[in-house]
Amino acid sequence: MTAELQKLIKKLIAFRDARDWRQFHSLKNLTASLNIEAGELLQLTQWENEAEAEAKFEAPAEKEKLADELVTWNEKAIHKFGTRL
Repeated sequence: MTAELQKLIKKLIAFRDARDWRQFHSLKNLTASLNIEAGELLQLTQWENEAEAEAKFEAPAEKEKLADELVTWNEKAIHKFGTRL
Protein backbone atom coordinates (compact mmCIF):
# COMPACT_ATOMS: atom_id res chain seq x y z
CA MET A 1 0.00 0.00 0.00
CA THR A 2 1.38 3.39 -0.96
CA ALA A 3 2.09 6.11 1.58
CA GLU A 4 -0.50 8.30 -0.14
CA LEU A 5 -3.18 5.63 0.23
CA GLN A 6 -2.26 5.06 3.88
CA LYS A 7 -2.59 8.80 4.49
CA LEU A 8 -6.05 8.81 2.86
CA ILE A 9 -7.19 5.84 4.93
CA LYS A 10 -6.02 7.56 8.12
CA LYS A 11 -8.06 10.64 7.16
CA LEU A 12 -11.13 8.49 6.51
CA ILE A 13 -10.72 6.74 9.85
CA ALA A 14 -10.34 10.09 11.62
CA PHE A 15 -13.52 11.30 9.90
CA ARG A 16 -15.36 8.17 11.05
CA ASP A 17 -14.02 8.35 14.58
CA ALA A 18 -14.88 12.04 14.95
CA ARG A 19 -18.50 11.04 14.37
CA ASP A 20 -18.38 7.91 16.56
CA TRP A 21 -19.46 5.71 13.64
CA ARG A 22 -17.16 2.79 14.44
CA GLN A 23 -19.83 1.35 16.69
CA PHE A 24 -21.99 0.76 13.61
CA HIS A 25 -19.32 -1.02 11.54
CA SER A 26 -20.09 -4.59 12.54
CA LEU A 27 -19.93 -7.45 10.06
CA LYS A 28 -23.73 -7.54 9.86
CA ASN A 29 -24.03 -3.80 9.23
CA LEU A 30 -21.21 -3.74 6.69
CA THR A 31 -22.64 -6.61 4.68
CA ALA A 32 -26.05 -4.90 4.68
CA SER A 33 -24.34 -1.67 3.67
CA LEU A 34 -22.61 -3.42 0.78
CA ASN A 35 -25.97 -4.53 -0.57
CA ILE A 36 -27.51 -1.09 -0.14
CA GLU A 37 -24.58 0.57 -1.93
CA ALA A 38 -24.76 -2.05 -4.71
CA GLY A 39 -28.43 -1.17 -5.16
CA GLU A 40 -27.53 2.51 -5.40
CA LEU A 41 -24.91 1.68 -8.03
CA LEU A 42 -27.46 -0.34 -9.97
CA GLN A 43 -29.89 2.55 -9.80
CA LEU A 44 -27.42 4.78 -11.66
CA THR A 45 -27.91 2.70 -14.82
CA GLN A 46 -31.36 1.21 -14.30
CA TRP A 47 -33.49 1.13 -17.47
CA GLU A 48 -30.56 1.98 -19.74
CA ASN A 49 -29.08 -0.24 -22.41
CA GLU A 50 -25.35 -1.12 -22.36
CA ALA A 51 -24.33 1.77 -24.62
CA GLU A 52 -26.31 4.32 -22.58
CA ALA A 53 -24.90 3.01 -19.31
CA GLU A 54 -21.31 3.19 -20.61
CA ALA A 55 -21.85 6.68 -22.05
CA LYS A 56 -23.38 7.92 -18.83
CA PHE A 57 -20.13 7.53 -16.94
CA GLU A 58 -18.22 9.64 -19.45
CA ALA A 59 -19.71 12.72 -17.76
CA PRO A 60 -17.65 14.01 -14.80
CA ALA A 61 -20.70 14.41 -12.55
CA GLU A 62 -21.72 10.79 -13.12
CA LYS A 63 -18.17 9.55 -12.55
CA GLU A 64 -18.29 11.42 -9.23
CA LYS A 65 -21.54 9.67 -8.23
CA LEU A 66 -20.06 6.30 -9.10
CA ALA A 67 -16.85 7.03 -7.17
CA ASP A 68 -18.84 8.23 -4.15
CA GLU A 69 -20.83 5.00 -3.98
CA LEU A 70 -17.70 2.87 -4.32
CA VAL A 71 -15.68 4.80 -1.75
CA THR A 72 -18.44 4.80 0.85
CA TRP A 73 -18.44 1.06 1.33
CA ASN A 74 -14.75 0.49 0.63
CA GLU A 75 -13.66 2.88 3.38
CA LYS A 76 -15.67 0.92 5.90
CA ALA A 77 -14.43 -2.46 4.69
CA ILE A 78 -10.79 -1.38 4.55
CA HIS A 79 -10.73 -0.48 8.20
CA LYS A 80 -12.99 -3.24 9.51
CA PHE A 81 -11.38 -6.14 7.64
CA GLY A 82 -7.89 -4.80 7.00
CA THR A 83 -8.52 -5.08 3.28
CA ARG A 84 -5.56 -4.14 1.13
CA LEU A 85 -6.00 -2.18 -2.06
